[in-house]
Amino acid sequence: MSTIATIVADVRARASSFEPAEQRDLLLRFVDAWFEGITLDALAARSVDALYAAVCDQFELLCKPRHSAELAVHTRDLDGSEGPCDTALLVLADDMSFIVDTVSMAVREAGADIDWMMHPILRVSRDAAGKPTDIRSASDSAEHGDEESLLRLEFAAPAGLDREALIERVRRNLSDLARVVGDWQAMRRQLQKVVAELDTVPSGMDIDECEQTQAFLRWLADDHFTLLGYRQREIHIGEDDADMMVDMPGTSLGLLREDRDDI
Repeated sequence: MSTIATIVADVRARASSFEPAEQRDLLLRFVDAWFEGITLDALAARSVDALYAAVCDQFELLCKPRHSAELAVHTRDLDGSEGPCDTALLVLADDMSFIVDTVSMAVREAGADIDWMMHPILRVSRDAAGKPTDIRSASDSAEHGDEESLLRLEFAAPAGLDREALIERVRRNLSDLARVVGDWQAMRRQLQKVVAELDTVPSGMDIDECEQTQAFLRWLADDHFTLLGYRQREIHIGEDDADMMVDMPGTSLGLLREDRDDI
């Protein structure tokens, strides 16, 4: 009966003859990091040959020059020998919250059911050109913030799947996610600022209404809500003395940032 140790040993044995030879040590470190924390059920779903092929696919992607915040998304054809799957989606990005959910949702929106997925989180040392010089599991260090996420999702492509459209959807969704995650603390600070400002009841507002609003906003700020975007607006008097909402430049965060293409 195969165990995690025997499966990893079989994959390492194949990696020991990898070409070019100068990348073998780096590949072996990648193999160790790739299998960190994996379950036997996930490994048992694929043959050793398929696991090694998946490792090599992701290693090839990882070895391409990359700098922080750069995103790589590709698809691969599968031969169908490991079940119904004929397509693999490969993603390399800075690690961030909700990355698996975001990529998985894009695949499901394309009409595909995910059959198998791998998601190693790595700490990769890169030279000035962006090429990897060392690869370790993210769990090897207590420090966080510079991890890279590798995702591989295998599925049977639905009829008429537009792979380029899927790649573009994943790229767009992950770009949006990066904005939300990157601005989350700033959005939370803005929410807390509004809560503090309500310590003084605004003119024309009932005190009970003010207290209820403040309590609700405190509840939101206490990690009960996923903040997606923020923008400050002011009420200006427009034509015919009508009130109008005016966006304040430089205040937008998350999905409402001005640098987002469709904003």
